[in-house]
Amino acid sequence: MSTFSSDYQIFNAEQLSKDEQEIQKRVDRYLFNTRQMTRLTGDIPTLIALQPEITGKQKSLTKEEDSVLKSLGKEYSDRVTNAYKKAEKTLSSNLASPKFINFYQLFQETSQQAFIDPIHLTEAANDIMAQKLYENVERIFSMPLAQNPLNSETAAIPPVPPQPPVPPATTAPSVNLSETLQRVQGL
Repeated sequence: MSTFSSDYQIFNAEQLSKDEQEIQKRVDRYLFNTRQMTRLTGDIPTLIALQPEITGKQKSLTKEEDSVLKSLGKEYSDRVTNAYKKAEKTLSSNLASPKFINFYQLFQETSQQAFIDPIHLTEAANDIMAQKLYENVERIFSMPLAQNPLNSETAAIPPVPPQPPVPPATTAPSVNLSETLQRVQGL
């Protein structure tokens, strides 16, 4: 397993402004760009995720992660934590159309190593994040249920027009998104 080396450190506090107004300008620019992307997607449901970062995992650091965090220094940790708080507050309160999820502290309670450097994840952590993204995508694309005004039963929206019967030999079983993904992955 690769470990973080401060000899090749490209992450440092000087990359992050300590000026509160500058941080807010950067977050506002990110919000503006996110809104532009969602305009381009039109009616397609959109998911915006704030990526995890090692300063979001303070409770259960492994020895390797603790080494990474210590090599970054307190000033880096303070600046990143502050920037993430501003980003989360701004994005969660201003993004109504795209679904916003904050993965900054996704690994807070994870005792296994999640980070190999401040932002890159181990294979196992990538699997966890992929599963969380999948769960959120599945929720976005699930069909909402509503009352059917014709017979007052719950029905999927929009109603599906009747289809001609298909011979049993060619009928595909009904599956949900999870089952389809498992089939594609060969699980």
